[in-house]
Amino acid sequence: MLNRLLIVTVILTLLAACFTAAPLAAEEAQPATCQVTYLTGSSVYIDAGSEDGLRPGDLVELVSGEQVIMVLKVRDVSSHKAACVPQDQELALTGLVNAGDTVRYTRRAPAPAGTTDQPAEPAAVSPVPAPQYVRTVSDEPSLFGGLHGRVGLAYLMVNDNENDSGGFSRPAVTLRLDGEHLGDSAFSIHVDTRMRRTTSNIDDESINRARVYRFSAEWQRQGSPYRLSLGRQYSPGLSGLTLFDGLLAERRTDRWAFGLFAGTQPDYEDYGFSSDTTQYGVYAQRTSLPDTEKQWELTGGLAASYGKGEDFREFLFLQANYFTPRLTLSFNQEVDYNRDWKSDAGESTIQPTSTFAIARYRLTDNLTINAGYDDRRNVILYREFENPETEFDDANRRGLWGGADLQFLRRFRAGVNYRGNSGGDAGSSSSSTLTLGARDLFPFHLDIGTRSTRFENDRMEGWLHSVNFYLPAGRRTQFSLYGGLRDDDNLNALSEDLASQTLIWYGAEMNLRFGRAWFFLVSLERNSGDLEDFDQLYTMLSYRF
Repeated sequence: MLNRLLIVTVILTLLAACFTAAPLAAEEAQPATCQVTYLTGSSVYIDAGSEDGLRPGDLVELVSGEQVIMVLKVRDVSSHKAACVPQDQELALTGLVNAGDTVRYTRRAPAPAGTTDQPAEPAAVSPVPAPQYVRTVSDEPSLFGGLHGRVGLAYLMVNDNENDSGGFSRPAVTLRLDGEHLGDSAFSIHVDTRMRRTTSNIDDESINRARVYRFSAEWQRQGSPYRLSLGRQYSPGLSGLTLFDGLLAERRTDRWAFGLFAGTQPDYEDYGFSSDTTQYGVYAQRTSLPDTEKQWELTGGLAASYGKGEDFREFLFLQANYFTPRLTLSFNQEVDYNRDWKSDAGESTIQPTSTFAIARYRLTDNLTINAGYDDRRNVILYREFENPETEFDDANRRGLWGGADLQFLRRFRAGVNYRGNSGGDAGSSSSSTLTLGARDLFPFHLDIGTRSTRFENDRMEGWLHSVNFYLPAGRRTQFSLYGGLRDDDNLNALSEDLASQTLIWYGAEMNLRFGRAWFFLVSLERNSGDLEDFDQLYTMLSYRF
């Protein structure tokens, strides 16, 4: 039973290959969407790449509903990721782009083997005209006087099948607002918040929680290099200071940026406002010339955090990014300066902390190798609900990893990855992962992805397998089917009944779009195993403007 899921999905993938010999070049380009995964001061990273039909030089659109917020140019691609820059070189990313935003593009056939790395002719984007200068919102009127964003109603219900009164329900409201130069003024606002109410089925006890990821006002005259931002904000260009409450002042020119900030750290447990820790800092940033083959960005600064009593931290931070058509490097590092009681306690005066590094190199058009290291202490996650696969990956986030991805027969891919010495929630651990996938299979443009992971840590060892099927049913409807199996052997079990534990999950998801701006999602999932047996339903209706 352990390997049945992987064997079946591999067979399905191989059988599909026998019926997909027709070349992709004969197909029409397909519209598709992806999401922003993270961003730096000058680059936007999305979760679509060469295997998803993107090439260097393509144009993609950052959208809110049908409203085009910004046109981006693909600068560098890997198998399933791409680095983009604004087509309008004078356009600042700050305040316009957030992790999780939707990007629309035209998916086309991958480049034939033997093609060069030179950027192709840009793929056509949709006929919706993009503003020449997005920050002048009067040129792009919205329904709410210059405000763009989305509002959504969500509902999560978890039912415990082992206990009739177990489980909970959680209605939620999400709100995102972005107003650039409201009324042609110098003021902009940015709001991103989630409010939810969790009610237990056992005692009907309810817990209200509001998480504010962003709530800030900004001042910047159009065309001015000076910017002031006040409130809860994130700064992707500042390593280790992603989220803070306070004031940021910045001066940015073509290749230089200088800034300072002061404020407090929020409570990372519930994202509430806290005055327990104050922080201050300065930074400088230098970037490469635009439209060059080698792109780089370097940010460095000094910061200090002070709490009650002798609780303080003083550190230097450095963030560096480097891109070529084949090579991608990203590095974040903090270096603490320990004095007074920290030095007396035996800690080194200079101590590197919170390192994050990624390296990716495309050996050939079809083969990419990658490596990385992550020991960051705080990482903000935007997930509304989880499954066993995401929980496993979050627990094993920290550590060193390396692997390779291979694309073959144009539609198929395989990958191997090793990760070790987590140091996170999983303790000292190691895992080896094999992934197989197929894209755009005839006749329904079906995507298939499989995964098999062998893991070991101080407490247990075992396997995790998963499979995903994605089927677009036109431009307005998408279906997904997924499932997985996790089998654990407890190395410290007190009894044979607890020595081996199995968890199986499977589910389905449907996304619908109504009209120009209404979106509906519904997801059903079942989890059953030795220690848990529950069902969960998640729905969300959102309106984007």
